[in-house]
Amino acid sequence: MKFSLITSTLGEDRHDKIVRLIHSLIKQKHQDFELIIVDQNETSKLKVTLESYFNEINLIYLKHDQRGVSAGRNFGFRYASGEIVSFPDDDCWYPDMLLMSVNTWFLNNLNWDALSGCTIDLKENSTTSRWDKNPGEIHRFNVWRRGITSSIFLRTYALANAQGFDETLGPGADSPWQCSDETDYLLNLLSQNKKLYYDPEIKVYHLEPITQYDQQALARAKRYAPGTGRVLKKHSYPFWFVAIALLRPILGTLYYATKMQGWRAKFHWLIFQGRLNGWLSSK
Repeated sequence: MKFSLITSTLGEDRHDKIVRLIHSLIKQKHQDFELIIVDQNETSKLKVTLESYFNEINLIYLKHDQRGVSAGRNFGFRYASGEIVSFPDDDCWYPDMLLMSVNTWFLNNLNWDALSGCTIDLKENSTTSRWDKNPGEIHRFNVWRRGITSSIFLRTYALANAQGFDETLGPGADSPWQCSDETDYLLNLLSQNKKLYYDPEIKVYHLEPITQYDQQALARAKRYAPGTGRVLKKHSYPFWFVAIALLRPILGTLYYATKMQGWRAKFHWLIFQGRLNGWLSSK
């Protein structure tokens, strides 16, 4: 099966990371794929960086002026020709057997529309979230621990009448909601009765974005937390589920405050504030 891998990128400092992704694709045991890179930078410096790779892999380079990772993915999807589509982040990379494993799974599981995995670091530790350790079907209450963009693979035909990514969500969007774009995307598919499966053995490399709790970590919490609240409201989650999503960072705040870890306590407090504000400000 042919894969269409769509990567939307913004930032001149991302070039080395994209090259790392390409090198991991060159090593794939399954080579039937196209990499569609959507460049949202003002310059075309990235294209110069990519020049030497056009003859090594099936690489499609697109320029797109609209900012936001969701807008870039939707734009790139128009050019996809594969039977399976995925949206690797520009700072992730693949284990050598990943596409082979995913290809085999889809051939053996014809009734499923999508396969989702998790992200790990080089020591096989979970990154970006606490991923579910058990495989199984994805539904609206477990999707938060069973889906991240870099490790979601979907049958293209299942997306024929599906909504694209909500362009008000995700990094770079012109809105306060800089995350939960993939959760919203999967929830939309579930609302159309698509069958989505999660397998924690499907692993993509993605380093942990927060390695220490400092001003940069606090800024990230402020940017990302409102998106979670927005998606909770958009998809009409019951109040008990929203309450749990709000209670967890409050407990984190109290725990780290008692441990005299002020930066980490403030990080969790900002997560709480952001989720609450995102939920209250959304219709």
